[in-house]
Amino acid sequence: MSGEVDGLYAASGPDDPPPDGPQNAPPPPLPLDRLRELVDLVKESGPEDVGWELGVHVEGMEEAVKEFSVRVQALEQENCQLQDRLTRGHERYEQLRESMNELLNLHQLSETISTSFR
Repeated sequence: MSGEVDGLYAASGPDDPPPDGPQNAPPPPLPLDRLRELVDLVKESGPEDVGWELGVHVEGMEEAVKEFSVRVQALEQENCQLQDRLTRGHERYEQLRESMNELLNLHQLSETISTSFR
């Protein structure tokens, strides 16, 4: 997965290469700790209802990020399984193609032998 639940990472875009490559470092962590500090400052120095509401929104965003991280992990696993299945399909296709070529060669040899006896 592109990150962990506690040290959440920012999501990558659709054009970004997969994070598993050796040249790809994980994206930087989201500044959730800093957001919590700022919410606490607002609670201490600002109007109470604003700090409370801001805290609720930050907690909601944090939960959403955790849920999306789990979804991304599940999609990455599914993608891996599909990639393996596709690879096995290509290998099977190549095996069948080689078998078909062998059968065609045997058929041509059989025809050649049949015509030589006529």
